Amino acid sequence: KLERVWMNLEHELRESFNDSTVIFLGDYCDRGPDTAKVIDFLVSLRERYPAQKHVFLCGNHDFAFAAFLRLLPPPPDGFSLSDTWKEYQKNEEREGWWSGEGYEEMHIQGRRWAGNIRDRYNVKKGMDY
Repeated sequence: KLERVWMNLEHELRESFNDSTVIFLGDYCDRGPDTAKVIDFLVSLRERYPAQKHVFLCGNHDFAFAAFLRLLPPPPDGFSLSDTWKEYQKNEEREGWWSGEGYEEMHIQGRRWAGNIRDRYNVKKGMDY
């Protein structure tokens, strides 16, 4: 699908395509089975289209995946990443947060993204997730 969208963009922009600035809006790792292929495609663009400029924004799923992989820098103020989830810890069991090795120093989004939701009902909204 991504390659088809790319070809459509090339068709629409015609001669200006080769030196365009293309902005990607994120969520490159969002639920699809081909995350690695998507990343490989995006990484290949610099070599395939050297005159283009590519801007990659980070979506919430990318942020959560980076948090799970522990790629986020520590907070600059000396706090721990666990401080991002302590106030929400009451939701941990219901939401099925990940609690594997090293979870204590993981950002909340990494724990939530990697977990298995046990209760899909949102009490506040009165509906399933």
